[in-house]
Amino acid sequence: PVYESGGIVWVYMGPKGDKPSTVDFEFTKYPMSHLVHTKVHIQCNWVQCLEGVIDSAHANYLHGDTFKPTADSKNSDYRGDSLVVDRPSGDGKPRFEIENTDYGFRYAAIRKTMRDTRDESYVRVTLFVAPFYGLFAGQKNWGALQAFVPIDDENTMLYFVRYNLKQPVDNKERERQIAWSGLIPGVDIDDNNRMLRNRQNNWLQDRLSMRNGQSVSGLRGVQVEDAVVQESMGPLYDRSKENLGTTDIAVVRMRRLMLRSVKDFMKEEKPPLGINIQNRYNKLRGEEAIVAKGEKWQEICKLGQMENI
Repeated sequence: PVYESGGIVWVYMGPKGDKPSTVDFEFTKYPMSHLVHTKVHIQCNWVQCLEGVIDSAHANYLHGDTFKPTADSKNSDYRGDSLVVDRPSGDGKPRFEIENTDYGFRYAAIRKTMRDTRDESYVRVTLFVAPFYGLFAGQKNWGALQAFVPIDDENTMLYFVRYNLKQPVDNKERERQIAWSGLIPGVDIDDNNRMLRNRQNNWLQDRLSMRNGQSVSGLRGVQVEDAVVQESMGPLYDRSKENLGTTDIAVVRMRRLMLRSVKDFMKEEKPPLGINIQNRYNKLRGEEAIVAKGEKWQEICKLGQMENI
């Protein structure tokens, strides 16, 4: 079965009896004028890519050129017309709370605010929707979804959709959204959606700008920074060489759920995780909030929470 929705062609390639409901993510209900699509070929295994979007802690380090902690901010928002995004926290050691759901899981990365008060926390809620979707809190008034579709074991196609919740996106804003990722057609990616920065040219990393303190990564674009880290691990990383820590809780949970799903499917022919979800896809979105002491983030960030708990 094939259909088109939200500017994407969707194809189901599993057993007929397990055909899932329509993948009607929130962005598919908005007109095309509200959507910004980005597509890029990443030369590594899809799980390496997926683990990036469900790792909230890395943004403080890898994306230090883009995300700037600001005491006056209550959410993530662009700084004027620039590509810089102000956030209410610079805490590089978030605390994590995670909940399994019928579609995968959602988790909260809980940080101190820039005001460094014990009376509030900055919370970012990210969703993993099986098998390969990640939803995270976008900038103010923006939703964001990434799909890491495996081409084969060593190649992935990323579909990145950002959608404005309030208004149509004009040409200037559309250009900013694409430049923010560092994936401008003809400048950063070729006609086949392959990055012009690649392993052969060391991703054109500017080490001089790093030494001079002008750039954290020596790269341009948040999505490029992610892809370079993912590709530089090798096409298929040997996980036995890892030393996972407390901020890898979402990565660990995703692997456990997916491996369990595969085993259940092979042994008992149970439907794979995410096939028969109770939640509707259109009720899912990554969120952020300032949560006061004594409040639960689940009571404020309700999109994507479990039903029938």
